[in-house]
Parts: sequence; C-alpha cells; structure tokens
Amino acid sequence: MAKKLKLTDNQEQAIVATALEAIPEGAFKGMSVMGVLNWGSHELLKQAVIEEINEYLGRKRYEHLKAGQEFKGERNGFRKTTYDTPIGQVIYDRQRLANAPDFKSNLHAPYMRRPQEFADAVAEMYVEGVSTRRVKRAL
Repeated sequence: MAKKLKLTDNQEQAIVATALEAIPEGAFKGMSVMGVLNWGSHELLKQAVIEEINEYLGRKRYEHLKAGQEFKGERNGFRKTTYDTPIGQVIYDRQRLANAPDFKSNLHAPYMRRPQEFADAVAEMYVEGVSTRRVKRAL
C-alpha cells in the first residue's frame, strides 16, 4: 500500500496557490464542471510532484547547488502521465528526475494507474458481495 504523503497546512496552501496562479483569465468560460475538476486535478498533481522533487533535491528549478550541498539528481523534463480517478482519467505532466536512484515519490509509484484508495474500494466492494455491475456504477 502506498504511504500517505504528510504535508503541513503551509505546504498544501503553497501548492494550491501555485496552481491557482497558473489559471489564465477566462479559462473556465464555457467549461463544464467535470472539465474544471479535471483541469484542477491536473494542475494540483503537477504542482504537488514538482514540490516533492524540490524538497528532495533541496533546490527549486534553475537553482544551482549551494556550496557543500550533496548532488541528489537533476530534473529531466516532463512526461505525460495518465491516472484513473473516480472523476475520470486525469492526464498530467509529471516532472522526471535523472541520476536520482534514491528518489521514491509518495504521489506517483512506478507503473501506477490509479490511486491505492480506488483499488481498496473495489476490493472492499468485492468482499462485501457487491455485484460487478453495481461496482461499475459505484465507480
């Protein structure tokens, strides 16, 4: 089971504020509620992964290593990543790292397609005897 990411209130607020700054003026005009949720989840996931990498590396994007700071890896672009969620598929840009064998993301495990909570809910419904048709409808 994936380990829950523990963020302080300030860290959560910083991630949300960064995502909100990225909203272009009039971006939501004519957009459905599901479109807004999909866009928001895309931006929040992207920013959360970037913040996680910033914390691991000990520096932000375009910052150099400080004197005496250990080299832990380097950023290596972005990769489109698909994530199945209860609100539908979310496709987001996941920051990549190179030369960082010790880095383990708490938000995105390798080859992960859906959150662990999603799989746990399906397993629980199966154990409770819910039919497969009802599981599909519930999800």
